Amino acid sequence: MPKNAFFPMPAECMLPMSLFAASGKTLLDTEEQAEQVVAELVHMHEEHSAASIELDFTGVRDASEPFLENLFNLARQHLPGVWLIPRHYHPRIRSHLHEQLYAINCQREQCWRLASENPPV
Repeated sequence: MPKNAFFPMPAECMLPMSLFAASGKTLLDTEEQAEQVVAELVHMHEEHSAASIELDFTGVRDASEPFLENLFNLARQHLPGVWLIPRHYHPRIRSHLHEQLYAINCQREQCWRLASENPPV
């Protein structure tokens, strides 16, 4: 089955993470870079009303734990309803990335559980 066969994602909803690496580098390692990424994600969400945005890590060989923590903390604050879908990430960052995604999923499950246990009157 082709990628995204049921939910095609327009190219506008994919953000190349390599754009935020320092010139000539393949590393995302600062909290400032994370802030720049989230600012662009907010802009993309507002412009396209995207429910999900792909984070394309092609060309990024490493991302520090502080970068990823700040990226996903800011995303939870500014884009709580948007699903961020990492793609093409290097094995070196897999464990840190999965930790952040797990935390987001736990938070969403808790919200869903609370909402289902306390339906609006």
